Amino acid sequence: MPRALVLLAALLLAGCALAPAAGTQEVTVEVVNAPGAECRGEDLQGRKYQWTNTPATAALPWLGGPINLACEKPGFKKLALILTRSAPTGGTPRETFFFFPPAAAAVGLLEGASGARYAYPTPLRLVMEPEDSAPEAERKKYEELRKQYEREVLGR
Repeated sequence: MPRALVLLAALLLAGCALAPAAGTQEVTVEVVNAPGAECRGEDLQGRKYQWTNTPATAALPWLGGPINLACEKPGFKKLALILTRSAPTGGTPRETFFFFPPAAAAVGLLEGASGARYAYPTPLRLVMEPEDSAPEAERKKYEELRKQYEREVLGR
């Protein structure tokens, strides 16, 4: 009998130790045309998340809600968006690529992980608009990425 209690206690304690890791999802943020950008997020409960020196990965709560995400890098306009979870629609995993003007936008597309009822998109690939004073080559790269997005995602 005491042996059974010790075994039960060990199993319960082991489960508690594993619970936080099982309750998170790793989300990678990459700013395609501005590597090294700093992105920060905050959810409705005030929890803060950070993606330092992108591409970077942060652990978000599996049952978390929308996250206000902002990315900054010198020479680029600030990027702001809302990251939301959504239900996967099935099929094969795919890379998630987003183009955003420097205004807020909502994100909530599929993440290809099997077994996930709701998930944040990952990897989250963003494009930041260069400042007006940026070199012509940087502005040209941005325009090429914008056109690529329109072709691949919007079908234009």
